[in-house]
Amino acid sequence: MLAVLMFLGGLLLLLYAALMQWYHQTRQLLPTFHLAEDYEPQVPLIILIPARNEETSIEACLRSLQTQHYPSHLWRCIVIDDHSTDQTGHRVLDLQDTRIQLLKLADEGAMELAGGKKQALQLGIDRSTEPFVLTTDADCILPTNWLRSMAYHFECKRAWFVSGNVVFTPDQNGFERFQALDLLGMMGLTMAGIASGMMHLGNGANLGFAREAFLAAGGYTGNADRASGDDVFLAQKIGALAPDRMFYLANPTLAVQTPPVPSWSAFVQQRVRWGNKTGQYSDKRLIAVAALVFFLCLWILLAIPASLWLGSPLFLGALGVWLGKALVDYHYLSSLANAFDRPDLLHSFWLSEWYHTIYIAWVGILANVQQNYRWKGRKLR
Repeated sequence: MLAVLMFLGGLLLLLYAALMQWYHQTRQLLPTFHLAEDYEPQVPLIILIPARNEETSIEACLRSLQTQHYPSHLWRCIVIDDHSTDQTGHRVLDLQDTRIQLLKLADEGAMELAGGKKQALQLGIDRSTEPFVLTTDADCILPTNWLRSMAYHFECKRAWFVSGNVVFTPDQNGFERFQALDLLGMMGLTMAGIASGMMHLGNGANLGFAREAFLAAGGYTGNADRASGDDVFLAQKIGALAPDRMFYLANPTLAVQTPPVPSWSAFVQQRVRWGNKTGQYSDKRLIAVAALVFFLCLWILLAIPASLWLGSPLFLGALGVWLGKALVDYHYLSSLANAFDRPDLLHSFWLSEWYHTIYIAWVGILANVQQNYRWKGRKLR
């Protein structure tokens, strides 16, 4: 029994190390993007921002949109209020900017469903005609060249799908730095997926797509009832049609900033929401990757208490596997942290590594057994 468990732990670690090395090497194939200084955009853009109870953040988000280095007549924004119970809508109207329109799902007869965000995005797409659609979240701050960089890929690269960096700010304590490191790791996976032309991911806080691609891929058909996945499901659909027209804004200056969640309970609910959709991925390789990481972390956490019955060799083996995982993760994350100009995040690496091991196993279980959860005051699935 002990030998079998030790062999299983070693095998999982070996597969994990090979996988992360592939991600590390493949990500580096993605060249850093530099926007041509003489580029003069000509394409109209529509920016869609779903918002639910974001009265404290929506104004700052829209202010960052107003300061974009992009011709004023070539962009407009639709904020779609997803049944907010606060003053979100009033904050939008107070800006008195004709380029920014407010739509309310409640006024459209839409019910408060689990797929509220996709409902909001679909309404924005239906109410616009621009050939290129950008999405972000209501609590995000956009870099000043965000619109120009997106437009460049659509206009000059014939892109169908563009994703980019999302970073958590501020990161003033160990919990926030852990979240920042974890998100940084996910950005690396997204970059490697696009660089390789397979295992496509994306983040709706920094996303753009051609309307033509959205229609060709069938939009949100097939997963409209899920609370999240507007970004990942669409990335996989478009990537299956045209992997050579998927791009990534690989430049730390083009990162969209968003705040980390304030508490562990909110963090767990956020990650359950993200993980809840994994089993529906059309790309089974992504499911296999998620399963490998989950079972490795679960093995470590179960092997430690099991060593009370099976002896100290299993305890030492569990620590050895955890240390091996940590070294693999450090190699992977240190490269990303340097690429993102954030080597300071590594100061919290060892604590973050324990957090990561525990939360991956715990959230992996919850995401598969907990069908419903609460997010922004609403019960979702």
